Parts: sequence; structure tokens; C-alpha cells
Amino acid sequence: MSPHSSQIASLRPNWKLPPSQLHLSVTDIHLWLVHVERCSESLPFLAQTLSPDEHARAAKFRQERDRTRFITCRGILRHLLSRYLSCVPSQIRFFYNPYGKPGLAESSHESPPLQFNLSHSGGLALYAFTLANPIGIDLEQQRPLDIPALAASFFSAQEQAFLSQLSPVEQYTQFFQIWTCKEAYLKAIGEGLSGLDQVDLAIAPNGSTCLTPFTNVSSPHSHWRIQPLSLDNQFAAAFAVNTHTFNLHCYRIYQAQELIQFLTPNP
Repeated sequence: MSPHSSQIASLRPNWKLPPSQLHLSVTDIHLWLVHVERCSESLPFLAQTLSPDEHARAAKFRQERDRTRFITCRGILRHLLSRYLSCVPSQIRFFYNPYGKPGLAESSHESPPLQFNLSHSGGLALYAFTLANPIGIDLEQQRPLDIPALAASFFSAQEQAFLSQLSPVEQYTQFFQIWTCKEAYLKAIGEGLSGLDQVDLAIAPNGSTCLTPFTNVSSPHSHWRIQPLSLDNQFAAAFAVNTHTFNLHCYRIYQAQELIQFLTPNP
């Protein structure tokens, strides 16, 4: 038997309907799992909150499905942010770093500042919110890929060695788990995928993971945690956050009715 676990140890969240009032402390992480295609029934409700530049971005999508997904994901992001910031969704302004990572243009007004990240794939979207500490999240629908070629291009020697001792089926699922861990970290630090081959995911025999990051290595304030997530057999996900400890709260919105009930203010 190989000394290594054949599976990366991942957390299976207990997704719950959100409470009517949201409270985010400095030790909390809130994750939201949203069924985008079902919630797209609320498209007019969500589209009215988008900025002119977001409407322009949506119009550039050639496929209506892609355009609808963008409007739905961005509209939900605005509404969720508005609940944390106690503001009107349409008033939220974003800035984007050179790699396209969005942030709050008014984040300096918050103490501590609200941090967020999002990812969508295969009809689902994941949102992450926390205070003060940078966070990144990645979601990938598993799909046919040339796993050996991609691993050779983007994975470290250690990561490739881990995959090589697995069966073809295990290689397929674990490839996506490694990928999401690495991409979540890169999104957290605001870097693009060009750094994917420079992030080394160390996998212990018990399946636990840690990063050998290519940046902030000497910083005394760098305490990166990588948390792989188990959704179902079709998806892999992970988030990365720069903190020692956290309290995780996981919410879900699977239907348009659930979305409207949560986001519509009480009279």
C-alpha cells in the first residue's frame, strides 16, 4: 500500500438556508453556494442593480446562457454585499486589480474591511466573505481533460508524484482538487493563473494539505490556510484564507424563491 492517502482530505459543508440577519465577525468565514441556473428566473430583479459597465460586459457575451449567468452571478454578489454593508446594491462600486480580481472601491471605509471572492462553474456559484483577511475561492466542474499534460505544465514534481500513484479515476478527481486549492490561493493574493506552477501543494500521508507559497514566504503575517471542499462527484472546490483560525458558516440558495425571500427586505 502506498504511504500516501489516495484522497486529499476535504470538508463536506453543511449547507443551510441563510438567517434573516447576517452577522460577520472577524473570525468568521461565510460561504454561499448558489444554483445559478435556477436563480436566473429572477434575472430582471437582479439586472436592475448592475452598473452601466457591468451591463456592457454582459452585452459582449455571444451566448444568451453566458450573458444570463454573468448577470445572475453579479446581481447576487451585489445583493449579498449589500446585506453585509447595509447599503443599496446598486450603490456598490468595484475596483479591479491588474489580474481582474474585484474588490470594494469603498473598502477603506470599513473597519475591518470586508473581503470577498467568487467562482462559478457548471451552473453553480460559490461566494466567500470575511473581514480583514484576504480570501480566495475556486469552483471547478469536473470535465474531460488531458490530465497528464496539464499536470506536467502546471503542477510541481511533488504534486505529479502524488497523482502518479493513483488509479486513473482517482487521478481525475484529485487533479481538480489540487487545481482548486492552488487557484484559490492565487485568487486570494490577487495573482493570475500564470503563477499556478509556482504554488506547491504539499499533501501529507493523511491527506491533509498545506502550501509552499511562492510569495509572502518571509512575512510574519502570512498564515495561509487551504481548505478543500467536497460538494459532489461532479465538482471540486477550495478556499484559501490568510488566518490561523476561523469559524465557517455555509449557506445555500438553490431556488429563485429562496433568493427572493432572502434578498427582499421585510416590509
